[in-house]
Amino acid sequence: MDVLNTYGGVVEPGNIAAGILFAIMAAGLLVLAYLELAKAYQGSAVVSIALAVLYAVLYVWAITDKSPIRYEVTLREGAVIDATKYEVVERRGKIYVIQERRSTE
Repeated sequence: MDVLNTYGGVVEPGNIAAGILFAIMAAGLLVLAYLELAKAYQGSAVVSIALAVLYAVLYVWAITDKSPIRYEVTLREGAVIDATKYEVVERRGKIYVIQERRSTE
């Protein structure tokens, strides 16, 4: 198997934008919670803190979710693609686009 090209494995621009939005929302909610605690509104402060934690988790997910790495390959005479390790995403003539299967462990 000869690898012609490799692409992917990066954080998509949309995920970066969503991550920035989630971080701003989390920071805003923490400031709101601080102001609510200063005014003795503990009930709404707890809700604000819970939402801030949710947005912080979404931020981490958004900036760490990467697109799968894909390989454009050609096969030599008599060679086969290991179906347990790779899945064929696309075929263009003699060029196969493959990516590693996600592990279920």
